Amino acid sequence: MNKSKVLSPAVLVVNIKQKMIEINALLGQLIEVRSKIDGNHELDWILDELETKHFITIQMIRSANRLKKLAAARQLFCWYARQHSFLTLKQIGEMIHRDHSTIIHSIQTCQDRLDTQDSLMLELYDSIFTTKQ
Repeated sequence: MNKSKVLSPAVLVVNIKQKMIEINALLGQLIEVRSKIDGNHELDWILDELETKHFITIQMIRSANRLKKLAAARQLFCWYARQHSFLTLKQIGEMIHRDHSTIIHSIQTCQDRLDTQDSLMLELYDSIFTTKQ
């Protein structure tokens, strides 16, 4: 007879957490590979900076979350992508799961916030771009 093991709920939770870590690592690798295939090395850089300095991941930028800091990071990413890549508005939108009109609004909002010296936008901008070599 084949006896199946019954795992305790605590063991199941640990197993699920380990699998989620593995899945997140694989997703991160997939995003990295796709980005490098698309030739967006400069955009990889800003995403890495946002994650390293502000703990904002690409998944957070793609989310529907409207926290001020996330919205500002999303706007800054769109502004930077438009300034420093040859991507269309639609392509930038596809990267972060938004449509082209949202990208236009993000770019304009970011520029306005930089022009008016918005403290949150300037903090993000300075922390990322003043250290770029």
